[in-house]
Amino acid sequence: DDGNAALTSLELDTANNIFTAQLMELIDTFGDPNRPGYNDGVINHLDRYAKIQGQIRILADMQSWLDGAAGGTYQDYFGGSIRPDHNKAPLEFESDETTLFDFTAQDFDVDSFRTLANGDFETQVDQNSALHDPNDPTSPEPAGEIAFESVPFGSPHPYDYYDRPVFRNMTFTNVKIPKGTNALFVNCKFIGTTFVEMETLNTDDNYNFAGMLESDGSPKHPDKVAVVGSTPVSDTKTIANNIRFDSCTFEGGVVTDAPLQYTHVRNKITFTGKTKFILEESVNLSSSEKIMFQRSTILAPQVSLEMGTFVSPADSSETVNLSGTIVAGLADLRGQIKINGALITTFEPTSNSGPVLGDTSPQFNTTLGYFPSEDGDLESELPVDGIGVIHVRYDPTIPLPDGILGPVTLEPVYSTYIEGGN
Repeated sequence: DDGNAALTSLELDTANNIFTAQLMELIDTFGDPNRPGYNDGVINHLDRYAKIQGQIRILADMQSWLDGAAGGTYQDYFGGSIRPDHNKAPLEFESDETTLFDFTAQDFDVDSFRTLANGDFETQVDQNSALHDPNDPTSPEPAGEIAFESVPFGSPHPYDYYDRPVFRNMTFTNVKIPKGTNALFVNCKFIGTTFVEMETLNTDDNYNFAGMLESDGSPKHPDKVAVVGSTPVSDTKTIANNIRFDSCTFEGGVVTDAPLQYTHVRNKITFTGKTKFILEESVNLSSSEKIMFQRSTILAPQVSLEMGTFVSPADSSETVNLSGTIVAGLADLRGQIKINGALITTFEPTSNSGPVLGDTSPQFNTTLGYFPSEDGDLESELPVDGIGVIHVRYDPTIPLPDGILGPVTLEPVYSTYIEGGN
């Protein structure tokens, strides 16, 4: 209004409007913390704001997009500014697979991480429990507590309930969490590789439903049985893993088995509370381990990944900070989250196939923020205290995880090589 080409907190009335306050934070804190204008309380040319920095590439041709998912003009799905690189188009249809590769769960090799996670879970639980000091509230709590909670945790529309064993204030090193643990870890530390085991032969259409519970603990689908291999299983919770990490610290990475099918009810990893991934500052990791985990702090192909809170997007105690390449089947990012790296998802929903019942494929997507159920997200509604702040900042210096199968394009840099004689 004053013609100075800048917006202040006062002009946006951030003190009385949570939405403009979070928008101010989103724009003012994006990018390198050392850049001019970072978090200075003013939105101006120094912030160089764009919703998307770079290109959008789509495998489909434009007409297929218009006739399919968009159901009309595609521009309605790309509101806000897109800032491509110099001489690049902001949106490109009919991209080939060398520029937009279709990753599947089988394109990621997790065997080496499984080998690294050589610590026995039960042994480490017993060792931690023995350290309990009743006069110290930060010491490990003895195992044995059970929490009955909904999945997704905090969702207004949960689809299952779990009896979770609770582990508090414990430290685990290179641990392998067995199938069927379905635990809640509160204020725990994980050093090295944390490997979550899951049944990979999960292709039966009943895999999500066998063993589901109502809110009162009664069976939801008592007639549903999943066949795993050739064995009937009445409760697939016993062979899958649905884990929630609450306010935990990771000096290393979280890796899972790579199930054949995306079964979001059973194979899920949830991060809530204040979640920290510490690599460079870790005194417990070697230099080579730091480099390895920088490639991927979460490697969970074909697994559902939930981050953040459904109800408290403005709560500073509900934050998740990630770095490196994050791999999941699908990811739901809500609240206050920062990813410095890349996000890769492996599940492509197809109607009437796998977990997608009927023509419901639009309900299976990677969610950034909140969408009400009327818009297709059957897990969430818009919270009353804002929509949070989510930063996904691509870092081209971080390589993809080891063992990935995909196309490789080599481009010569002529200035770095000269061939000649004396």
